[in-house]
Amino acid sequence: MKLAPLFLTLLLSFQNIAAFELVTKQQTATVFVPPGEPECVRLAAEDLVNDVKKITGKAPAIVQHADDAGIVMVSMNRP
Repeated sequence: MKLAPLFLTLLLSFQNIAAFELVTKQQTATVFVPPGEPECVRLAAEDLVNDVKKITGKAPAIVQHADDAGIVMVSMNRP
C-alpha cells in the first residue's frame, strides 16, 4: 500500500510543529477560503466550522480577508 509510507512521513513531519488551538475560552479561530476556490473547498470549510461547533459549542467565523484568518483552506493540484 503506497499511502502508508506517505501517511507515516506526514505524521512524523508534523511532530515538530507547534500546536494550534481552534477554540479557547477567550477566542475562536477564523477560517478563510480565498475567492475562486472550488465549491468543495467552501463546503469543507463549512463542515469544519460545523464540526468545531458540535464539539465545543463555538463556531469559527468564515472571514473574507486573509489577514483576519487563523486557518486558510485552499485546493491543491488545480490547473
